[in-house]
Amino acid sequence: SPLPDDKDQITRGVEYLSRCGFNAIRLHGIEYWIMAGTTTELEFPVGRLDLFDWLLSECKRVGLYWIINPRQPELYQAGPSRFSMPGTAKNYKERIFTQQNARDNWHSGFNLLYNRTNPYTGINIRKDPALFLVECMNECSVEPLPISTESLAFCSERKSCVSFILSMLAERTSDMG
Repeated sequence: SPLPDDKDQITRGVEYLSRCGFNAIRLHGIEYWIMAGTTTELEFPVGRLDLFDWLLSECKRVGLYWIINPRQPELYQAGPSRFSMPGTAKNYKERIFTQQNARDNWHSGFNLLYNRTNPYTGINIRKDPALFLVECMNECSVEPLPISTESLAFCSERKSCVSFILSMLAERTSDMG
């Protein structure tokens, strides 16, 4: 579990990072921990949200900025854990470039998780000065290595997307030499 179920432990961990000289914390894939064991897409259990909000407020208290980085492949889908998603989970990382439903999933989940008031700081998470950076995608790429049957089946859409992007870049940079 990336976060302890005890607020005092979270506080001690955050204070330790601060004493070590860190000034930011990168929250990569935290939505998997928040959603672990859920059965409904875009479901955020109240108890885990509370611990997450506490983490953010404690980081802010000791001067740690937040870097938010959602992990894309399964995004805000239900599942037992981040390492054991159901076979029916969609790989949204590559689909986000070409499929509206993948973008809608990202947008909905991000808004539900981050476009709300943190009860401990009293500030909307997206508007809080402690938010240093939002990385919309980790390892952003339109041409990842095909690692699954689903990825291989998706190749024709990816290739057309890559071709479009390459032609657009060629057009925009043609006068750059």
